[in-house]
Amino acid sequence: MSAKKAIAVAAISMVGMVVSAFAQDTPTIVLVHGAWANGSSWAKVVPLLEARGFDVVAVHNPLPSFKADLEATRRVINDQPGHVILVGHFSSWPRAKPLV
Repeated sequence: MSAKKAIAVAAISMVGMVVSAFAQDTPTIVLVHGAWANGSSWAKVVPLLEARGFDVVAVHNPLPSFKADLEATRRVINDQPGHVILVGHFSSWPRAKPLV
């Protein structure tokens, strides 16, 4: 199994466990990319989650500064109509942690 496929499987499994906590309201899944990447790095994960009935948004952080990345991610989260599951690539954790 390729590393990308393993990451996709892990992300989908993890989301499945978390979603049960939200009962009736299906949360929007917000994906945050890692360093040296952009939101397209989630291109293989997004359709897999959408096929399971989730609304999914991949953040495209501008990367000029940590503050700009936080603001971009915060805007995406605030634009969602309900609960959000924030999923970040391991190198995006510094950008996602202040939002949790």
